[in-house]
Amino acid sequence: MTRDNRGSTLITVIVAIAFVTILTSIILSTTAMNMSMKGIDRKVKDDFYYAEKGLNDVYTGVGQYAAKRVGKRYDDAFKEIGATYATAVEADAAYRQNFLTDIYTEYSGATLSDRIGKLNPFIVSSLPARLKSVKVTSADAAKYRDKNGNDSSLSDAVAVVIPNVTVTATDKDDFRSVIKSDIVIQCPTVDFLGTNAEITDYSLIACQGVYFTEGAGGSKYIDVNGDLYGGVHPAASTTDEQILNSATYQVYGGINVYNSVVNLKSNQIVSKGDINISGSGSELNIGSNEMVSSVPGVWFDTMRTVKGAASPKVTVRANMYALNDLELNANGSDVRLLGGYDYYG
Repeated sequence: MTRDNRGSTLITVIVAIAFVTILTSIILSTTAMNMSMKGIDRKVKDDFYYAEKGLNDVYTGVGQYAAKRVGKRYDDAFKEIGATYATAVEADAAYRQNFLTDIYTEYSGATLSDRIGKLNPFIVSSLPARLKSVKVTSADAAKYRDKNGNDSSLSDAVAVVIPNVTVTATDKDDFRSVIKSDIVIQCPTVDFLGTNAEITDYSLIACQGVYFTEGAGGSKYIDVNGDLYGGVHPAASTTDEQILNSATYQVYGGINVYNSVVNLKSNQIVSKGDINISGSGSELNIGSNEMVSSVPGVWFDTMRTVKGAASPKVTVRANMYALNDLELNANGSDVRLLGGYDYYG
């Protein structure tokens, strides 16, 4: 008898085709899932950046409030030396307790809604169209902390902590990125009978920001010899929204260079906000080629070349300390960092 194998051959072909089909399906499914996960990962990273920026805004806002209370409580205590307070030591103790009480009272709201209501207005960062919101979603009531970092009474406190401040960034697809941190406010040390001689090293102290612009007669070269401080001011009162080369950006103080060549020969340059370089032909040069006994320090939130600026140049011969980051948004940005770069906060 002759065996007919045609049936078994057909079954083998069908099984092989089915196997290839299943394998192809698995590969396509895995590829699609991999692409989807990469897209999700990219969204999460982008969203986290804005959540982190929102937390920085809250941190800065709390710091601004604390700075105002420091000035008020120092002034109150200083005026009473020799009257209410017999010595500078007594004045210092009163200053510290009153300052810590102010911070504790401001951020120890009885309800979550009260606490969020105090912190959310500090978030001023502009959002891209794909994000629905960046906001504070949780924060515990403020607590006093002693020198060992433990909860304490006012009499033993050296700081106030706002625990578990949580900022959530939500995009239009309802992806959420969450960042949580404690905010600790310590009472600054002041000298009621000292001279504060360090202030004499500063050539310019601008509480609401420093703005270098093209001078009268077209002069654009500006030299600063001495230390420099640029503060910030609340977004609600700013008139500093600028439109340059079709690029709109908001400025809330800090240090700003526009259509100028600025040379800063300083030991300390402090911007409580950002350092922005914008306009046409702008340059910022920090430090010098000369041998010096100490390396200058530059403290800032974000240093950026502004989108639309015409080939801005930045040369820094100093150690840089950033709260946020360095951003090169302008085409043709020429940035040279000839010193250390670190983060603080």
